[in-house]
Amino acid sequence: MSYETIKYKVEDGIATLTINRPEVLNALNIQVLEELLGAIEQLVVDENVQVVVLTGEGRSFVAGADIASMKEFSTRQALAFADLGHAVMSALETMDKP
Repeated sequence: MSYETIKYKVEDGIATLTINRPEVLNALNIQVLEELLGAIEQLVVDENVQVVVLTGEGRSFVAGADIASMKEFSTRQALAFADLGHAVMSALETMDKP
């Protein structure tokens, strides 16, 4: 699978997911969250992966939510964004790989 906002690498049983939006300190927007969720789902079933490292490109891990991308959200869109963020964190938390 190809990603635009994250780098996905597996080497010697170690998967590295790198959030790659250094120009905005790796702030999380919908695209990043969707790609992270897809990558995590892929890692869960990949028997070659034993450990997952989550990192950020550049000088920041993650600055938080991308507020600039959220400014036009309706209430429903904001709730969907929050739900997506929770889904990503839950997927990380419940994954059986450290």
